[in-house]
Amino acid sequence: MDRLTEIEKRWAKTTPGPWAVNDRFNNAGDLYVGKKDAGYDWFAIVMFAHDGWVKEVKENAIAIAAGPDDIAWLIAEIRRLQLDLREWREGLRGHT
Repeated sequence: MDRLTEIEKRWAKTTPGPWAVNDRFNNAGDLYVGKKDAGYDWFAIVMFAHDGWVKEVKENAIAIAAGPDDIAWLIAEIRRLQLDLREWREGLRGHT
């Protein structure tokens, strides 16, 4: 199995997106990542212990939440490029 297929299979097992970051309940320095508009259905908690880390940790949580959409787009783009390359190679074979 190639690496791209491994990645596809791993992400296919995750909670379907879209995911979001919820910091409304940020009373203990936590950011919650979960299904968008799912109320309290959060599956990851990003914690920080120092006020100076708030911006960096929030950016990390945002990146985690964007993961499903980003990974799906990247996989589709790689598959598209692989197909283009295969078609291009086949076209070259017909001209040699």
